[in-house]
This record gives sequence, structure tokens and C-alpha cells, in this order.
Amino acid sequence: QVPLWAFHELPDGQEVRLTTERFRCMEALFSPSAVGREEDGLSACVLGAIAAAPIDARRDLYASIVLSGGTSLAPGLEARLLRDVDAATPSTVRVKVISNPARETLSWQGAPLLSS
Repeated sequence: QVPLWAFHELPDGQEVRLTTERFRCMEALFSPSAVGREEDGLSACVLGAIAAAPIDARRDLYASIVLSGGTSLAPGLEARLLRDVDAATPSTVRVKVISNPARETLSWQGAPLLSS
């Protein structure tokens, strides 16, 4: 369960209480039209990417959707993506969203592996 409010400390030390803006900002990732954009949302992009893959790879892709980067740390993002993708796939397809606890720096951790 995600709390409805949280405090955030600003660089100057002041604390501000965040309420619905925490969720409204993240909603733009799933429904860009809510902020006047015409692009597809995150769930639609994931579904489109999987649909564009070879048919024999799709089941594996649905079972290994990986979240990475700082934005993926938003409370509830993993559950929302899982719910949206799961609702758009047949019940026989297993959908799994993988979210490494260190995903904020996951891309930085992988870069040295690729460069060596």
C-alpha cells in the first residue's frame, strides 16, 4: 500500500508535504494524454515492443519485463505496469515485472561490463 502523502526535503532544508501530485506526475507515464501529449503510455510501449518481437520470443519477454532507472523507483509503478500488461494479455500468458532494488544505478552497473 502506497501512502497518500509524504514529506520531501528541498535542497535548502525546507520540507514540503506532497499529496496527489505524487500520483498525478506518474500518471503521465501511463496516460500522456492527461498532460496533452499524443504519445503512447508506458504500458502501451511495453506491449508494442513485445508485439514487434518474433512470436516465439514473446512468452519469454512477457515473463521478464525489467524496470531500470530512477523513475522506476516511483511507488506503485511496478504494480501498475504489471496490472496493465497482465490485463492486455491472454490468461495463459505469465506476466512478470522484475525490479532490482538497485535499479536506480542498474544502467551504470551494466556499462562497465559491456565496455570490458
